[in-house]
Amino acid sequence: MDDEPSDAELLSHITTYEPPPPGFDPLTAPHHLLRKHGYPHRPDPDKEPRLSKLWRDSLSRPHRMISAELQVDRSRARDSRLRPAQSSFGVTGWAGAQVNTSSLGLAPTELANTVYGQWMTPNVLPPNPDTGFAVGFWVGMGGDYRNGSSQVVQAGTEALSDGKSVVYQAWTQWSPYQSHAVKVPNFPIAPGDHVAFLVMTPQPDHSFFSMMNYSNGWATSLGISPHGARNDGTSAEWVIEGNGALLADFYSVIFGQCTGGTKDHDFDLTDAIVDQILASNGVNVLASGAIVTPSAAIAFWNGSGP
Repeated sequence: MDDEPSDAELLSHITTYEPPPPGFDPLTAPHHLLRKHGYPHRPDPDKEPRLSKLWRDSLSRPHRMISAELQVDRSRARDSRLRPAQSSFGVTGWAGAQVNTSSLGLAPTELANTVYGQWMTPNVLPPNPDTGFAVGFWVGMGGDYRNGSSQVVQAGTEALSDGKSVVYQAWTQWSPYQSHAVKVPNFPIAPGDHVAFLVMTPQPDHSFFSMMNYSNGWATSLGISPHGARNDGTSAEWVIEGNGALLADFYSVIFGQCTGGTKDHDFDLTDAIVDQILASNGVNVLASGAIVTPSAAIAFWNGSGP
């Protein structure tokens, strides 16, 4: 008996939003209309000054809010996005910046429920030979086994190859509660595009994703409530992730405006650690991360492996 959920089942837990009418101003709109049209909630400027400024700066830009069209991505290259202890075959893992909430000096109930970042979509060069790969660029929460986490809620862009050509797309996933990522084909992504992604869990069992492409002015949002899901809030991440036999060359990616939040505070990269992707031999570093400023991190490509 095949227990693999159908596309309809996977998509049944996702909410999309009605586009706003002409002339709609999210900066002055009441909360219930922001929610109706898929805009992020208005952060409290006293409790979340960084997120409040980013919210106003982002939504002050001209944009076209669309209703997301969704497709299940059944690529075998991305069955799991949890950070592995070590890959025994090919390339997998994270490189970039990570803030563990235990390092913030807050109460144990102050878990990460918000993460935001911006980046330029890189032109990804296939490895030789190209047997199929995925390179994801994302923000998310949880997923690091070192924190005892077994779930990760995330969204971003990726370059995906079937061994013949490379496509770029936006995606979201709450692993392992969603067995496959969900892509947004009517939210176009191309190399060189300046994008921003916000991931929130306003309730531990409900996630909200908002994405904006500053280069073409398109924006969209969706909500996901998979059965049994719960964000553990142990960390926030701004990372690239490799999957495939070899790591495709993305050169470097800078994550800017890196900001996270808990129920009563926001935070930047001041307390961040950096992650790297190792080859299957556990020695060669294929991609590494570095903190540039308290609000920016960079991930470097060092080699394809193995």
